[in-house]
Amino acid sequence: MDFSKRHGHGNDFLIQLVPSSVEGYSSDIAKQLCDRRRGIGADGLIVGTVDDDSPDTPRMVLFNADGSRAEMSGNGIRCLAHAIFDGYFRPKGVSEKTFSITTDAGIKKVDVKGVVDPMEIYASVDMGPLGDVLEDDMGIWVDMGNPHLVIVCDESDHPAPDEVVERGRELQRVLPGGINVEWLSVTDAEEYVFRMSVYERGVGPTLACGTGSCASFLAARHLGLTDDRATIINPGGPLQTEAVGGRLVLGGPSRVICSISSVYAFESVGDQA
Repeated sequence: MDFSKRHGHGNDFLIQLVPSSVEGYSSDIAKQLCDRRRGIGADGLIVGTVDDDSPDTPRMVLFNADGSRAEMSGNGIRCLAHAIFDGYFRPKGVSEKTFSITTDAGIKKVDVKGVVDPMEIYASVDMGPLGDVLEDDMGIWVDMGNPHLVIVCDESDHPAPDEVVERGRELQRVLPGGINVEWLSVTDAEEYVFRMSVYERGVGPTLACGTGSCASFLAARHLGLTDDRATIINPGGPLQTEAVGGRLVLGGPSRVICSISSVYAFESVGDQA
């Protein structure tokens, strides 16, 4: 079954588009495909169910690299929108398209724009109403349809990559099912630019996290560190966040890595032991 691999600032996903009459890949297969040694390798697998008669009403199912199901991904939904745009709209000469994607975190409106590079698009995602945040001794808790803990720190205290792994593994177990953990520091206070590191549940440290960037923006806004916009510099590149009419909008690129047409027999669990 054909699918593609795409990334948003290094946060990479396998994207499988299927018609409503076909069942996409399962959690177990997602885990094997996402394995970076025995599989293709990715931070997650997204199954997009698309009706050929109305391709602007797709559904998104997201599996993390460990096979667990996730509610939402800001980078992942842009990669899915990119695949749908390439498959259904770009061939008709469409250079910009807005459509809604049903996710486990609700319906998200995505605006896709073609850019000069045919392998890339820029997409803005309406992530939903500005939500409440809760601050306690651990940090700032934000619900983006998936759970986040944002730890705001000085630039001098921003954890190194090995610390992100060590502390992220410990903190993500605080709630049943795990949480996503972000560390956020101010890079340019006047221009509202921030640096973020992230440990994603079910994946580990990633080069970018869309919902984490949104959670970080809401945490910074809660603390009065930004107004209604901010640039969140992920390890893989910058994402744009903005509050518009009481709603949160995330903007960033998606880029094609490759198309995949053949996957051979998986190793058995015993072979992988």
